[in-house]
Amino acid sequence: MIHYRLGKIADLMLIYPSYAGEFPEDERKTIEQLEKLLAKGDYQLVIAENISPSDEIVRIGFAFVLKPKFYDFLWLDYLVIEKDFQSKGYGSQFFDYLLQCYSNIKGMYIEVEIPDGVDVNKTRRVSYYERLGAIKLPINYHLPIEKGSSAMSLYIKPVHHQVSNIDLDEVLMDIKITQRIIHGDYPHLENVWSNIFINSPQVPDMI
Repeated sequence: MIHYRLGKIADLMLIYPSYAGEFPEDERKTIEQLEKLLAKGDYQLVIAENISPSDEIVRIGFAFVLKPKFYDFLWLDYLVIEKDFQSKGYGSQFFDYLLQCYSNIKGMYIEVEIPDGVDVNKTRRVSYYERLGAIKLPINYHLPIEKGSSAMSLYIKPVHHQVSNIDLDEVLMDIKITQRIIHGDYPHLENVWSNIFINSPQVPDMI
């Protein structure tokens, strides 16, 4: 049986090797940075575990998400499914759980690496999130990293099946709110924001 729980700071030491193995060094946080983020409350660690009939607990995966108080969106920062459980549908279940768990949100934002024609995993991630119903936003998006920024695609998975005419100016505001919280220790955020802008005047209807 799959069980989801909020992780604690003490869990970071247990999950960090898997976390470090899934993300490039310049895109991930140190344990100390994650501890500070979790201590703020809006940034949360969600852990998925399998509990056997004999009460044996095995970690399936985990996610770091941001749900800022007083705002109607969720931000998926990292999602990891442990290698023994990949390609078995657990990622999709976890994804759906996150959307159901946080009520009164318009959707969940997801940062996705831009395919480069070399790394097939990047192309697979795009296909994966699109199969789950995530929509690519017409935003020139940049992820703040310790030294500068990294160009990425920004997707949103709407909570409701019918969402149209997303306010892109509101999306830009959501990005700044998120990056102030998650990457507020970087002194060059203003420079990163100068590279984030709307590519198209509107988002196609999402049905």
